Amino acid sequence: MDEAIRKAEVLIEALPYIKKFHKKVIVIKYAGSMMGDEKIRKGVLEDIVFLNFMGLRTILVHGGGPNISDRMRASGKKTEFVEGMRVTDEETLQLVEEELLVLNDLIVKEINELGAKAIGLNGKDNDLIQVEKKKTKVDIGLVGNIKEINTELLNEELKKDRVVVVLPMGKGKTKKLIM
Repeated sequence: MDEAIRKAEVLIEALPYIKKFHKKVIVIKYAGSMMGDEKIRKGVLEDIVFLNFMGLRTILVHGGGPNISDRMRASGKKTEFVEGMRVTDEETLQLVEEELLVLNDLIVKEINELGAKAIGLNGKDNDLIQVEKKKTKVDIGLVGNIKEINTELLNEELKKDRVVVVLPMGKGKTKKLIM
């Protein structure tokens, strides 16, 4: 009984914030390092579903660094980082996208299983994320900075009361894929 009272008190305390942010768009960066532990992942996704049920329009942008590194090790490809960023050639980019697609599908599936509606979007599709090549002292390959985001596409999905799960890839001017 005490637990139920405590939960009710938390919800009552949260009510002004729920009202304030109802129908507002929130963007959550979900680090890949937090996805490896199933209990933590499920807890985070439960919180995101709760926000959706409270009327917040949620965009979840996920990473996948540890999974990508594991995948590269398994394929025999060496991982190299410069200034905290993965050096990315065409082959690496393919592995990165494949692994991020697996994670995106998993997140969408688990959000749907928790009772919300979710859709996965790849940032490189439909000009969702436009990027420009990242300038660094050492060339790190196909890595970029976000230049523009197609918010119309995101808003269309949010209006359908979906949690939008974004795979963080994009395209540059030449339509060559840049991450």
